[in-house]
Amino acid sequence: MTVAIIGAGPAGLVAAKTALECGLHPTVLEKSDRIGGLWKPGTGFVWDSMHTNLSYHSCMFSDAPWDNPSGDFPTQKEVYNYLELYASKNGIFNYTHFNSEVQKVSKASGQWRVEWLENKDIIQKDFDYVMVCSGIFSKAHVPSIPGLETFTGQAIHSRDYKNPDCFQGKKVVVVGNAFSGTEIAAEVSTVTAQTLHCISKAMWVLPRYVPDSSSVKQPLDLVFFSRVATEALKKLPEEEENRQTHQWFQHLTKQNEVAKELIVTTPEEPQFSAISDTYIDQVKVSKIDLKQAKIIRVFQNTIFFNDGTQTDADALIFATGYEAELPFFDAEILQKLDFCPQDRFQPLLLDKCTFNPDLPNMAFCGMQRGPYFCTMELQARLAFHVFTNRVKAPSLSQMNAGIEIERKIRIQTPRPQFPHGNYVEFSDMLAKEAGVLPDLEGLKESNTDLYKLLHEGPFNASHYRLNGPFSNPEESVKYMRKMHLSLKSKNLRNL
Repeated sequence: MTVAIIGAGPAGLVAAKTALECGLHPTVLEKSDRIGGLWKPGTGFVWDSMHTNLSYHSCMFSDAPWDNPSGDFPTQKEVYNYLELYASKNGIFNYTHFNSEVQKVSKASGQWRVEWLENKDIIQKDFDYVMVCSGIFSKAHVPSIPGLETFTGQAIHSRDYKNPDCFQGKKVVVVGNAFSGTEIAAEVSTVTAQTLHCISKAMWVLPRYVPDSSSVKQPLDLVFFSRVATEALKKLPEEEENRQTHQWFQHLTKQNEVAKELIVTTPEEPQFSAISDTYIDQVKVSKIDLKQAKIIRVFQNTIFFNDGTQTDADALIFATGYEAELPFFDAEILQKLDFCPQDRFQPLLLDKCTFNPDLPNMAFCGMQRGPYFCTMELQARLAFHVFTNRVKAPSLSQMNAGIEIERKIRIQTPRPQFPHGNYVEFSDMLAKEAGVLPDLEGLKESNTDLYKLLHEGPFNASHYRLNGPFSNPEESVKYMRKMHLSLKSKNLRNL
């Protein structure tokens, strides 16, 4: 049985490995000359000094731990090297076609016909299955601003930012305060004459290290993500859950005391956050000026805001996100997906972000906002376990119900930062459907030490190799114990 995998980023690579694991023959179609997706060199999606927002423990697949990482938060080069080693060890290069851009995917007598351009040659082939792993960071989004074309300075999107060198001594306006905008504003402010950060709303700016229950500073993902913490919050009414999270973030950042523009005024609503170790300090020393306003017009080197103010600028950096593109699908398939590229929160609707009932033998991996390595792997395992009858396929009614859940997420107000912001809960849901969810209740009785590792310890992809298809419980437990030892927390040392 054959499967076409579109894209060779992290999602495509783990999909190819999982396909091979399940006895399928993958053909990976990558339009560039390298694997890695956002993480490959020279993409423009990452800048020279960029590190991951999450520790390497959260940037790994379930059976592929990092080999002697240099620090907790890898660089772009280190993530790329990890992915390249993963592809090499699993033989994925043998199945990968580079410089192969998919032109069309269409139905063909019970199969899927895929047409792609490979080194100027048009190739067409029928496959039993298709896995779409092309990602949603396709097209840089720049807001439509009257007069922007008259700007006499340098205007770029964050995807074209590499380092602050060319902004030395200049007046720079950074637009957007999510992850990229916050980190870029912090970095350019070290060399500019003035950095004005134009933000739409106050967001929590969290450091990469936060104190755990024993006041020992640990990577924030190892403190934030655990089943016990998830369960505690889920017991609360939604507004109270939000209030407690906001209180905790204020405790961690103290940013309400730094600038009025950083004060979150809606504690009952979902929290939005960015991650930077230097941003708050740069605001404190007035290296970054904040403006909670919208640009309404540009004329030459003058920027006009909707609060009636204006400023002169030498450079504009738009950290305003991306729009998804699926150019290989025709209008009929896009309609089935309820595809809306302008909706950067939820551009397509899929059951479990993976299936569409009208597109049999097709699945999607990493096509949602906030695709962690772990969730991408679970999507791939779910899809291929279904395709190879290792688990029962969801019924049409179940898939339609799943899509309605996603539709409600799309239209909810106020919108959260991510459609599935509860990483642990979403991962466990995927794992259950894929047949790889640990038996927590059983372990609670039979193996209390292992239960504590899973329930109270930091969440990690290795949890999903304890049982189910292609499990490796010995290596899974080994990695979990290694994580706990590395944290050096009193609570974890007592496990």
